[in-house]
Amino acid sequence: MPSGSERAGVNSRQVLRMFLSFFDDSESSSDGLSGGRFQVVGGPIINDIDYGLTEFALNLGAHCVLVENFQSFKEFHACKLFHAAPPYNVLDVETCRLLFDIVVRFIQEKQLPIVYGAVNVSTLMESIAQDARPIDVAFQKYFRSLERWMKQGEADWTGVMIGDDSGESKRSNRKIITESFYKLRKTPKEQMSSSSTMSSQRLLDDIYFSDSRRCIGVQLADVCVYLVSCHLSGNKTEQEPFYDRIKHLIFEHDYSEEVIL
Repeated sequence: MPSGSERAGVNSRQVLRMFLSFFDDSESSSDGLSGGRFQVVGGPIINDIDYGLTEFALNLGAHCVLVENFQSFKEFHACKLFHAAPPYNVLDVETCRLLFDIVVRFIQEKQLPIVYGAVNVSTLMESIAQDARPIDVAFQKYFRSLERWMKQGEADWTGVMIGDDSGESKRSNRKIITESFYKLRKTPKEQMSSSSTMSSQRLLDDIYFSDSRRCIGVQLADVCVYLVSCHLSGNKTEQEPFYDRIKHLIFEHDYSEEVIL
């Protein structure tokens, strides 16, 4: 009896794959930080097959502890977990750091690519683009970096972008990010009439949002951008050893002062 793929006329040797690009945003405080205040958007890229394993592995560890032990757990915050701040303050700092370490170790062991975009908020406010919204600029940089990452990948892969939709601040950013996505992702007709590559056409034609209380991919993204924002802002004390463990996985390290409008 022919297999499902054979009945559908699909070559059984062809493997149709999808990558999931999870992202979140993190803005560092400017208090006492030598590098300034940064808005960062980004996160890890996980292929479709590995994501099921990701859910299984982390549900046995940090995710399970967080979801099942906090009735007031409304939104995942990597920063609050790192510092054992409410609602995680029912645990001691050592336990919170252990949970944080589980997530970082998973990213490290699975060698998950990390893509991000960042903008120095202080510099932006003093530039000719001072009216630009930092979250918009950071997302646009993230999207362009993701495009460059896609150019290096397998041509037949399809991607989907998934962001955080929990908390009022996230929802207020959702409209800004969605509008930027539609502007940046050209339609097939626009792509054919321009000299640009078709890389963004490998992304699904909409952007999706998920609740960070339940979406492990978004939680991973929050950890990534938190560590990146701490590093860029000059907060290189307690967080830097964790950043050092994943920095080799970052696709493009250098951020540019260029503002995309």
